[in-house]
Amino acid sequence: MIEKTLGVAMTSQHDIKMGCIITDRKGRVLATGVNSRKSHPMQSRFAKQCGRDDKIFLHAEISALIRCRGEGHTLYVGRWRKDGAIGLARPCPICFGAIIDAGIRQVVYTETGGTVSVISL
Repeated sequence: MIEKTLGVAMTSQHDIKMGCIITDRKGRVLATGVNSRKSHPMQSRFAKQCGRDDKIFLHAEISALIRCRGEGHTLYVGRWRKDGAIGLARPCPICFGAIIDAGIRQVVYTETGGTVSVISL
């Protein structure tokens, strides 16, 4: 699924391309999202909770959470760096707040160099 997540990331309009996929318990895709220059009240709310009022533009994880229809179980997030290499995509504190609030049970993300890490919540 992380390969599909990196494919989603390629659709981002940013130099640093972040993509996210949320699946249910059975691995069915419920939602996708990318980082964008758009804003959303959910992004603003979790940014304020972390004391980062300036981070109003949608992160890939929150973009996917907004679109999620159904009970998300696993959230995958991947990143392409400006130089075209796979980069660290561990969710920031803003996104972790939203992920926990949404009841996500597992987070899978890319590391620099293409390794993958898993966090169980």
